[in-house]
Amino acid sequence: MIRLLTLALLATAAARTCRYSDLSQPESDDFVVPSDCTSIELAHQSQGVNDAMASLARGIAAAPVQRLNLQSASFGSTALKAFVGALEGADCKELSNCCTLTSLNLGHNFIGKRGGALVGELLRHCPMVAELELTATGLDDKGVEDLAGGLAQSAVVTLVLASNSVAEAGVQHLVHALLGGRGGAAARQWGDTLEYLDMSGNALADRGALALASALWRVTKLTTLWLADAQIGPEGALAIAEALPTAPGPIGRLYVNGNAIGAKAAVRFLAEEEKTSTYVYQRDLVDGGGAAPDEPMPPEKLSFDLVAAARSGGGAQAAPRVRMEDLELSELKDEP
Repeated sequence: MIRLLTLALLATAAARTCRYSDLSQPESDDFVVPSDCTSIELAHQSQGVNDAMASLARGIAAAPVQRLNLQSASFGSTALKAFVGALEGADCKELSNCCTLTSLNLGHNFIGKRGGALVGELLRHCPMVAELELTATGLDDKGVEDLAGGLAQSAVVTLVLASNSVAEAGVQHLVHALLGGRGGAAARQWGDTLEYLDMSGNALADRGALALASALWRVTKLTTLWLADAQIGPEGALAIAEALPTAPGPIGRLYVNGNAIGAKAAVRFLAEEEKTSTYVYQRDLVDGGGAAPDEPMPPEKLSFDLVAAARSGGGAQAAPRVRMEDLELSELKDEP
């Protein structure tokens, strides 16, 4: 027996977003997606999701679904494996016809170490995915290594890996994917595709930032880079700042707030302000950082008085405003 699950539908002029809150169904039932449904969203902590993932995949393979939002749907790697396996076994003439997804949100589901390989495989079955959201999914360096194989020849334009456990080794695997992966010069270059990368909330540290900086010359379309709260210090921040001119993009927005970047990196970021808007906290420009809950500041508010504060070692409020042409790198207080 085939039965439609209870839907909450949001109609639009050209398509529908189908929202599901309960996927509980007998094993013999298949998930049927309405023909005009191009977007599927699961409610947070949806019921029955772990047992229904394979059925969901078969339904998606039989319909022109473009966006799949499973954020916080409460499933793990076993359910994701069933989803990928069902796509692999779907009856279609060409691989791309099995999956028309262009946007995939798996965020806030703990898929753990095994999840990277599964998502990499999923990208091979869904070659048109351009937006991939993996925030807080439990990925570590090994998971990113497995994921990178699928990314290297993917069409992913937006990649969000925020709030995971990625460190230097994971960044190295991403860099390898950006530079062409194992496919060689003839393979599709992911570095020519990526436009938005979010690595915030990971333990990148200086060495991870150095690794990422080494690849900025290869990301020809990258316009936004999030590295907030990534444990980056003055050395890593300076490497990113010095690599900005090599980015073909250019990178229009760079978020390094929540890292103790120091004064020298601040000056280099300001030198690139015509092409790159760099967002920091005031506390990031002085030694030691801090944990004040202030908001990220754009460069026009960061301004030269904050760099002057770093030069003097004092607070931003007491620092005099200076013009960029009056500020020399040699005048700044040396980093320890």
